[in-house]
Amino acid sequence: MRELLQTAGMVFKDGSRRKVFWATLIFGVFVIAMTFALSDITFSDKERVILDSGNALMLLFSIFYLLFLGSFWLHEHVKDGSLELLLSKPIARWRFLVGKFLGDLLLLGVILFFMSGVLQLVIILHVGDFSWMSFLYGFSVFVQAGLLLSLTFFVSLFTSPFVAFSIGLAVFIVGNSLDVLLKLTER
Repeated sequence: MRELLQTAGMVFKDGSRRKVFWATLIFGVFVIAMTFALSDITFSDKERVILDSGNALMLLFSIFYLLFLGSFWLHEHVKDGSLELLLSKPIARWRFLVGKFLGDLLLLGVILFFMSGVLQLVIILHVGDFSWMSFLYGFSVFVQAGLLLSLTFFVSLFTSPFVAFSIGLAVFIVGNSLDVLLKLTER
């Protein structure tokens, strides 16, 4: 268990130092903050518009971040030689894989937590009321993205990064299309 947590901590520390992590975090927070301007041009419930657009943006940013993360992680370690170094340590391979997954899931959780916080701040500034819905949306996006991350990790073990990215994106599109179709049929 200790090796698992150490691997997850190492992955989190390494991932938080990458430019992709910070670019996704800063750009995602900026775009979610821009929902403030979007709510000014609507005539309907402003809080609902902010929450729906913020939820869609959180999902979009997290999905593309984890697809790039999940599809290229193994090939990146093989390319720079760090995989051989890590596997030469007395750690089981499954613990390394699970630790890597948990560390990347923690990175995704940090991104979504900050995006949910900014979304909540926009709601407080615009509506003047605190709502837990932004954090509930963030958690639902976290669960959905975590499932997609696990699929992308698994597929990247056997295929190229492009194929893993394509399969993950296809599963995301099909899953969300089915959700939209089910909502339309209910109406």
